[in-house]
Amino acid sequence: MRHGEKSKRIALITTIVGFRFAIMLAACAPSDRASEITLLEGDLDNGLVLYDSHCAECHGPNGDDGPSVNLLRQRIVSLSPAEHADIIIERMEQMGRRSNRISLTDQEIADIIAIVRDLQGLDPDWSGEN
Repeated sequence: MRHGEKSKRIALITTIVGFRFAIMLAACAPSDRASEITLLEGDLDNGLVLYDSHCAECHGPNGDDGPSVNLLRQRIVSLSPAEHADIIIERMEQMGRRSNRISLTDQEIADIIAIVRDLQGLDPDWSGEN
């Protein structure tokens, strides 16, 4: 197997495992931090800046055209804001190589959720949904 093919295969396997983990995580009760994040109002403008710098490389500029999970898939669209928050916390802050981990404030996570919901055609103001 050539190096390029091996890299693509590893990326695909990592994406599948990550997606399955995200779905399992979403089936659990939201963390306390995620519940707190849902009380914040997301800012679309700041969310777009954060999405472009931290998310678009893997999910594509519109959420559906990248090497990672398509954010417009029904399973992802149906997640609550708290479930989105837990996934963002897990994926951005706790997984991957230490050099790739990113710390986000609760407000920044709320802003990213707002722009993702907007990309999904949902109301970015989740008005206290859990």
